[in-house]
Amino acid sequence: MKEIDLSVLDMFKGKGRDPQRIDELLMELERIWKEHPDTRLGQLLVSCVNGEADKLFYMEDEVLQEKLRERFPAAE
Repeated sequence: MKEIDLSVLDMFKGKGRDPQRIDELLMELERIWKEHPDTRLGQLLVSCVNGEADKLFYMEDEVLQEKLRERFPAAE
């Protein structure tokens, strides 16, 4: 398994990201997960990046949210 250098997280401290993005992303994830309760969290996330899990580390939250919506559109 590939090790990820978590020291890169330090570069994000104090950059002023919008905290509201957290609730929005989590609500979207909750909707999707409840529609697919037999799917594990990791499977949901990795399926959005075509199986390339290492892409998740650097992906902006807005991009992940968009990919989640594309992969698991809301039922109408």
